[in-house]
Amino acid sequence: MEIVYAKWLFDGKKLRKQTACVLENNIVIDLLPLKVAKKLYPLSNFIDYGEGVLFSGFVNAHTHLELSNIKIEPYLGFVNWLKTMIESKKQDNENQLQNSIKIAVDTQIENGVCALADISNTLKTADYLTKIPKPIIFFENYSLKKDIANEKITYIENNIDNIKQKKYVKIYVSAHSIYSTHKNLLKYTLLKNNPKIGNDLFSLHFLESEYENLFANSCGDLYEMLQQKGLIEDKLHYTSALEYIKSLGDIKKGLFVHCVYIKPHEIDFLKSKGSSIVISPRSNYYISKTLPNLELLKKSGINVAIGTDSLASNWDLSIINELKFLYKYYSTIDPAYFFELATLGGYNALNLKIGFKKGFYAYPFFIRASTNNALEEILQ
Repeated sequence: MEIVYAKWLFDGKKLRKQTACVLENNIVIDLLPLKVAKKLYPLSNFIDYGEGVLFSGFVNAHTHLELSNIKIEPYLGFVNWLKTMIESKKQDNENQLQNSIKIAVDTQIENGVCALADISNTLKTADYLTKIPKPIIFFENYSLKKDIANEKITYIENNIDNIKQKKYVKIYVSAHSIYSTHKNLLKYTLLKNNPKIGNDLFSLHFLESEYENLFANSCGDLYEMLQQKGLIEDKLHYTSALEYIKSLGDIKKGLFVHCVYIKPHEIDFLKSKGSSIVISPRSNYYISKTLPNLELLKKSGINVAIGTDSLASNWDLSIINELKFLYKYYSTIDPAYFFELATLGGYNALNLKIGFKKGFYAYPFFIRASTNNALEEILQ
């Protein structure tokens, strides 16, 4: 048993002063004033981190470790970036990729990440995630061609136990996006009535670019690029990406990633499903110099988490740098909200019992700060 303490403790919503946390094997036993903790738990090992803030561990709620070996130049715009990505994945080097994944995981540890949601097409990253205390993989599937999509469904149906057998990593079956996934495969991964994975979370790239609503009506630059590559068979006739999603049926709770072009009524719909929005601001800026509307998301009350996305669309995979970057553009928002995105928002999005709360897991991570505006100081 140990008592961990710093001048400030962040509880997921706000800073608490002169508060100690009693831990046993990283499980929170008690949370109380330091003097009381020392009196009630006199034999505990005492760790005083000093001047700064103690966090219960950060969450990277969206990343692609399999893309750690790919680097695409910034500011291409979404369609050109995606076109380059499709070509780059064909030229991937396996040995270089393995080393890149190891480095990427180490970066997460250095940045205090205790939970991570990796998007994987192959499940190869599962073996690299043992350093992360609470790892999750969204096993991502896609194809706009009906036959291939149905083959993927059959494979999942026949192999779901093997897919999920990794004891250390929790694995959920997911789809990529509406612009890369046939309707049958979208239904299979998103709807509640699936007896095999109906209770699982999903992660879906959603409204990352202005072209996605156009794609739902079979037009626009994104649709034309994918059509030219011979990747599209069917035509869609929906007024928006959300209307297409609604047409699939009763969707379950999931993670909608990016949401740069989301509107208030669309947020309300996702919120009604218990879903979360995961933003990746530096990725959006890296690709097309856009940002999610953080003020709108905060005002809506929907749960919001944050992720780094991949090295193919970001300068690095530091969750701290992600928060600092976002704060530069939304400095009028309470600094505590940014750290909520990386803690409580991530815990809630991924259904994880993490935090400075009795019975929950905590991964103490300390950041030095010397002023009374400690969170603002860290972000600056």
